Amino acid sequence: MNKTFSIYSLSSLLILCGGTALAQKNLSEQIDVVRPYKPVLAEALKISYNPEIKVEPNRTGEFEYQVDPKKVDSISKLSVIGAEKMKSEGIAKLYPSYIKLGGGNYATTYAEAFITNTRSREYLIGTHLKHQASVGSIKNADYSENQVEIFGRRIYKKSALYASFNYDRDVAHFYGYNHDLFSYKRTEVRQHFNYIDMQAGIESHHAQETNALNYRLGVKAYTASDRFKANENSLSLDGLFAKNIAGAPIRLNTGLMFRQNQDSLKSDHHYFMFNPAYTYKQDQLSLTLGLNTFTEFGSRSAFRIYPHVILDYTLIGDEMIAFAGITGKLKQNSFRDTYTQNPFIASNQVFLNTNEKMNLFAGIRGNISSKTAYRVQVSYSNLADVPFFVNDTNDLRKFVLVYDGKNTTLLNLSGEFSHQFSDKLRLFGKAEINSYTMDQELEAWHVPLYRVQVSGTYNIADKFLLTADVYGISKSNALIYTPDPTVKELKGIIDANLGIDYRYSKIISIFLKMNNLANTRQEQYLNYKNYGLNGLLGATFSF
Repeated sequence: MNKTFSIYSLSSLLILCGGTALAQKNLSEQIDVVRPYKPVLAEALKISYNPEIKVEPNRTGEFEYQVDPKKVDSISKLSVIGAEKMKSEGIAKLYPSYIKLGGGNYATTYAEAFITNTRSREYLIGTHLKHQASVGSIKNADYSENQVEIFGRRIYKKSALYASFNYDRDVAHFYGYNHDLFSYKRTEVRQHFNYIDMQAGIESHHAQETNALNYRLGVKAYTASDRFKANENSLSLDGLFAKNIAGAPIRLNTGLMFRQNQDSLKSDHHYFMFNPAYTYKQDQLSLTLGLNTFTEFGSRSAFRIYPHVILDYTLIGDEMIAFAGITGKLKQNSFRDTYTQNPFIASNQVFLNTNEKMNLFAGIRGNISSKTAYRVQVSYSNLADVPFFVNDTNDLRKFVLVYDGKNTTLLNLSGEFSHQFSDKLRLFGKAEINSYTMDQELEAWHVPLYRVQVSGTYNIADKFLLTADVYGISKSNALIYTPDPTVKELKGIIDANLGIDYRYSKIISIFLKMNNLANTRQEQYLNYKNYGLNGLLGATFSF
């Protein structure tokens, strides 16, 4: 989601000069002095030029605590509020290492670390390590997430080189069965996923040259696999180019992707993307004209072209901007993305790309003040091959993908706001409604009608940081076989999360996070209940 911010700045310099002139009369006129003359030097008005050293705060990575895949995810993450800048007589000390350790109920263990070089204008190098695991109250409802990331960046005057290596290993269990009728050993329902990716590229940064060519060129390769020999390999090349010509921005986004899926069957999913766009600006009007083109080849061949037209019109300065447009695209549905969303997916799936044939949208956005921003949008999409999750008839513990034909429509209404009451208190809210009209399937399986969330942070004397989330998710529908297909309603959720961080010193803090305060145990997917109330207590260290 995009947020719009405006920065108002006003600078003024007033120099007042005064003078007096003494008019002279007759030079022979007698003057009587009635008191001694006392010369007084008027106090000078001086402008202070005391230097101010601006100190950038030590930035570390964002840390999130969650109980996946059993918890209900919030709609979006609340933006992190940076530490307040304080006046300093010198450059603030940076700590190259940041470690976060914690534990909680459900035998939860949590460890995360960032290790980077300190302040440098030439390079950035570091590593990110993460581990999180829990043992659920339901038998075999165990999971773990592990990540190792190494990244680097070499910075030049007008460009930068970057590279990274990432390894993920996630473990889940198929615990969605009737525990009164069946008993499985943990090894019998275990599933694990391995993911490795490497990427590198170069990008420009012409901060002072508005008409310079800006670009980003990158290459990425990854492999993903599971316990049952499902495998996916991908190689992609992408490029982004932007330049102002006669004051008008011209942009080109292009890429070439090769992807192969190997299970009981083998399939190839490749495409070439070429998306040019031109933006015309005059007074309150901004008009972007472009095309999105995708050429699929491999197991499926097709050429698709979509319009890309976006109109922005300023109604009231930055306070209200109306926008509308029509666009379309080809969306990948990969094995990696699918198991990240639902780790209980069965083997031997067919992965088709979703064709967003048309997306027509309109809305308003703006900044009511320097502290308040908002956005409201409505969109209507016509889609083909939209995937949904239903239970596997051969093994009800697992899910398979079903695609809803060539004419699925989606009506989406969304809105969000952000308000900064002060340096201490901030609120953020978002609501979203998704209404599907199905082509072949009876319902949009496991998709709730609406999601809503209100979040806030409050900083108390730079010692305590309070975070809170209140969210609601509507009911959804699942397909069950008894033995005839039947629709089952999965109940909605209204719940809250709470977090408290105590900053003991500049290098040590203590945190407590409580999720699912209402202790709801609703099903996010059929037969898979969420964890109840869960908490995490721990500490962070910088050195």
